[in-house]
Amino acid sequence: MNDIMKKIIFITLLVATTVFSDNLKLSLNTLNMNYVETADNGAFLDSETSNYIDIVGAGIKYNMPIGDSFIGADENSLEFAFDYLSGQSFYNGSFQDGTPHTTNSDMDILDTKIRFIETKKESLYDMSIFSSLGYRF
Repeated sequence: MNDIMKKIIFITLLVATTVFSDNLKLSLNTLNMNYVETADNGAFLDSETSNYIDIVGAGIKYNMPIGDSFIGADENSLEFAFDYLSGQSFYNGSFQDGTPHTTNSDMDILDTKIRFIETKKESLYDMSIFSSLGYRF
């Protein structure tokens, strides 16, 4: 993905998230990576990093009301979410034989989630608790 496209997506993300209804939402997403792996003695082994504009994507989320609450809240629902992100991260580490190695790694991430949500509606805010299952491909 070229730099101009990344900047357009990043600026759009800062400006707005498109909402189709209370139940269906689209979003533009970014991912910032700052992963460092160390040995037990604290010695650096490898790292993988990216900035917010290096890995970008979109998501869709659907919230399906499923009736009355089980624990005294005002409503419960199931939420289904799918996010896809693509871009590059920078790897700094070594091969298993110890030879230093740096490279840009292509990233294609599909993140899926399903949540059971209990929501209590107050006059100034809504408060929710949820249980979630997800998997990242």
